[in-house]
Formats: sequence, C-alpha cells, structure tokens
Amino acid sequence: MKLVVYKKNDLIFSMLFKSNELLDIKVDNINDPEYSSSIFLGKIKSIANGVEGYFVDIGLKKDGYLPFKEADKEYKIGDYVVVQVKKEPSKFKGAKLTTKLSFKGKYIIYYEADKSVKTSHLFDENFKSDYVDKVYRLLREKESVIIRTQAKNVDISKIEQELEFYRKKAKLIRDISHKAIMQLEPKEPCYISMIKDYVGGIEKIVVSDIEIYNNIVSFILANDLNINVEMIIDKEKLENLYEVEKHINRLLSKYVWLESGGFLVIEETEAMTTIDVNSGKNTCDCIESSSYSTNLEAAKEIPRQIKLRNLGGIIMIDFIFMKDQAHRKEVLDVLKNGFSKDNVQTTVYGYTALGLMEIARKKTGRSLFQTIKASKQENIPSAV
Repeated sequence: MKLVVYKKNDLIFSMLFKSNELLDIKVDNINDPEYSSSIFLGKIKSIANGVEGYFVDIGLKKDGYLPFKEADKEYKIGDYVVVQVKKEPSKFKGAKLTTKLSFKGKYIIYYEADKSVKTSHLFDENFKSDYVDKVYRLLREKESVIIRTQAKNVDISKIEQELEFYRKKAKLIRDISHKAIMQLEPKEPCYISMIKDYVGGIEKIVVSDIEIYNNIVSFILANDLNINVEMIIDKEKLENLYEVEKHINRLLSKYVWLESGGFLVIEETEAMTTIDVNSGKNTCDCIESSSYSTNLEAAKEIPRQIKLRNLGGIIMIDFIFMKDQAHRKEVLDVLKNGFSKDNVQTTVYGYTALGLMEIARKKTGRSLFQTIKASKQENIPSAV
C-alpha cells in the first residue's frame, strides 16, 4: 500500500492507496483543527449538578463538559484539572471531556480504566486467549489496553515497550506543575495516525511538503519502521500519478455512480445521514431483478463510502423496494459483511417498519465534508 500526503493551502490530505483504489482518506485542517483526543490543562469554572458534571475552561470558545463519572475525583471551582477531549465541540456545545487519558499506538490503545484487555473485532478468535493473558500480566491497576489488529504478528516485547512508553507519557502529563489553562498535547496529524493504523502494510509514503516529509521521517526513524519515503513537490506530477483532486472531488459530491448505471445520493444533516439508492439507467423488464441487482451493488459500495467520508451517528438507507424476502436478506448480509471490515464500531439494525435500513456508526471527529467545508481556501467543490 502507498500513503500519499498532499498539502493544499490549509488542508493536508492523507490518502491510502492499494494499486489505484483509494482505501482510506483523512484530512487535517491547519486553520481549524480538530480537538478529539487533545489533552488540556483546564480550570473548573462551574459545577452543574443538574447535568451531573463540571464545566471546564480549556481555552476554547465554549467551556468543555466533564461528566462526574468521567472525573477521577471530586473537584472545586477554581481547581486545575488535566482533561482529554472525548467528543469534538460543536456549533452548540463545548467539547465532552474525561480525566482518564488514552493514547493510540501502533499495536495497542492504552487507556486509564479498570484493569482489562480487549482486542480488535478483526482479531482471529483462535489467537486471542493466550495473547490476552500475556498482555494482562503486564498491566498495573487502573490500566487497560485494546490490542490492535497490527499486533498479531509482533513479539510481546513490542507490546511491553509501547505500554511502558504511554505509561510514562501519562505520568509526565499528570505531573505538570504549571498552573495555567493550556493545550498540553494536540491531536496528532492524520498522516501519523494512518501510519499507526496500517503499520506493516504501508510500503511507501509520497509527500508534497518538506515540513511534513521531515515529520514523517522522524516518526519512522523513532519507531524503527521500514517504509520508503519520497517527496514530490510538483503537484501536477502528483496529480497525474494518483489523481488526488479527482478522488477528493468525488467524495465531496453527494452523487455516487454505480457500474450498473444506478446511483447513490448521500446527504448529511444535523440529525443524521441519509443515503438514497436509485436504479438510474439500470432498468429491465423485471423490476424485482433490476432492483435486486442495484441494491446488491449499492450494499457493497455503501460501507466504503461511509468509511471514506467518515460518516457517523445515525445513517438511514432507502434501498429500492424488493418483494422477495430472500433478496432483502441477501442485501442486508452483504451490507453487514462490508462493515465487518471497518475498524470503527458500526451496528446494522436492519430494516425499519418503513423499509429503511437503520445503521449507527460511532462518530470519530468531523466528516470529510465538514472538515473541508471549514477551510477558507477557494476552489473547494460543494457537495452537489
């Protein structure tokens, strides 16, 4: 696989390719950064018993909300507290906070909670038991880890090294003596996060910016990774090789054309995302047959589109009506199978009474469109 990191004005696109297929994409907005997983030293501004939490000044426009159940102890107004952002601030609400720190590594996700070991849902069941026992014995009280899929082929010593690194990092952050509201650690760049997510699978990284190139090389050397890094400053050459703008523009459009001639209409709203499946040019004398073939193709493409666009929350899909129950079940099974490969928690609830497909996917920051929409640069296509 190749990771292409492409900077355009205030946006940094991190795009993962296998051959010519786009597998994943993440975007950093330099002028309007996301705060998910960022760590702050904040100050308790008020105690809100009605909503069972504290409001914490962390230096952003809106105070963050720290639920009592996410606090490590009882605080008073004016107390300083180290907090991490669990949920991005929105137009109407401040960030949701926790005092229980977590860090994503190459092989584990380390977090402060009652001692436990979990594994990625993509893990082989036969591999879990012995490995989990070994990792559990490495933990201290109030330490938990999630073993990532990438850990399957590494020695347990690598897990131990990463665990010790994040254990020390958490202690250093907590031991800070300075008393002022500040950001202690920003959200890591998407290109670093993607290297961690696909460690062992990325063979080459292509970069269009010297500063990003230096950051990536430093990370690779520090983590003893065997990845070739190439810099291509000529953006026209980069576009000819990887068609980055073409891929981005397709993902910003609400229309997705299927090979059969059918198409999807994907629309984001405040409440939910809706996906409408249309037969388009895929028509024949048998309506059931054309509906079934279009729906089946859509069910294969929809999980990919949801992942690439980073859509989360409630997602409703309006498939073309089918009478045949076997056809309806097969479309549902294909959709579930597509989401089984997604590393973001997704639940497919099935058909509602109105025949809509109901899905819930964990939100992991802004959607692709929201991130790009927040950019002030020109020539960004609208979602039409």
